[in-house]
Amino acid sequence: MFLPYESALKVHLAGAVPDAPVYGTFDEPDLERESVYVQVVWQGYGVTDQSMGRSAAALVQRFAVFVGVGTARVDPAQAAIAANGLAALFNRVLAFVYTGPTGARIKPQIEQPPPPAYQGAAAALAIYFTLSGVASAQTQE
Repeated sequence: MFLPYESALKVHLAGAVPDAPVYGTFDEPDLERESVYVQVVWQGYGVTDQSMGRSAAALVQRFAVFVGVGTARVDPAQAAIAANGLAALFNRVLAFVYTGPTGARIKPQIEQPPPPAYQGAAAALAIYFTLSGVASAQTQE
């Protein structure tokens, strides 16, 4: 499913934001310990082609990379680290290449993001993208 791609992304993005740990979809960042963190989150599938009929579809995997900021503990220097880190992460996402099981080289396609999220204790700056050609589905009729 998505875990091999998420794992590869986490390794590729590590160190882009100084001293920020990189979490995955199922991880819960600890805002008591970290005021700035990175999180790779799987956002589900997107359908890119269903022209082959109702029984099959070509899919992409949708991801987001967040720079999270624990707003209760962040100071101006940490806010600058998060903002600059977002630019560094964007460059790393653009440079990411995943070699799929068939040997195909898969690169991200950047998507239009929603506005930054703020959920009380944390603000999240994000990059949204898809990895195409990594999944397909077909049903038998």
